[in-house]
Amino acid sequence: MAHNQEQGDLSENVIQTSIDQIVANHGTGSEAVIPILHSIQVKYKYLPEAALQRVCQITEITPAAISGVSTFYSQFRHSPVGDHIIQVCTGTACHVKGAEQVVDAFYRKLEIPDHHDTDQKGQFTIQRVACLGCCTLAPVVQIDGITYGHASADGVSHILDDFLSLDHNEQTGKISHKAFSDEIGEIRVGLGSCCVASGSGLVQQELENTLAETGIHTNVKRVGCVGMCHRVPLL
Repeated sequence: MAHNQEQGDLSENVIQTSIDQIVANHGTGSEAVIPILHSIQVKYKYLPEAALQRVCQITEITPAAISGVSTFYSQFRHSPVGDHIIQVCTGTACHVKGAEQVVDAFYRKLEIPDHHDTDQKGQFTIQRVACLGCCTLAPVVQIDGITYGHASADGVSHILDDFLSLDHNEQTGKISHKAFSDEIGEIRVGLGSCCVASGSGLVQQELENTLAETGIHTNVKRVGCVGMCHRVPLL
């Protein structure tokens, strides 16, 4: 498979046609610089130099304006991304569980040099993100919409192997339930007053019975109020 076919044909004529259409949609004034750059990034996944040159040729936008905006906002890229995006959550919950060690492990495994974020084969690009909305699975890794919870530095190779083995047409957006760390899972049972009044004691008892019957080995932790009394009882 050709690398990054989805990023578009980078031949001069095709770029010119594409940029002309983008400019027609947003206008030629200097105030259009951000929407134009955004549209280019959506199409190509980064900002090709030839595309930026064409913008300057047919608009009032200067090279200095493009440089200033595209380097100020971190979402704009000046180099191609890999075929797959590895997003590692480094938000508070993931950070305290070792997210930075997971990031470092991906860099080592993929042999990505300093000051770069894409491997030399152009297969994977690593991105740190503030939150993936899966705090209970921290640390969390997401590759092209496939989420891996409870990640660890030691489990990075397994994550990559599992991802490459998937049928991505069917799996995109799903969460992997495989274990990719040495830690066992933890189930937290809300036993605050609201939870107890709503029957959490019975939930805890049935949970412990089910774990004993199935032989599943995990930690069951009793916790107090977690501030979501309207959704009790909580696991």
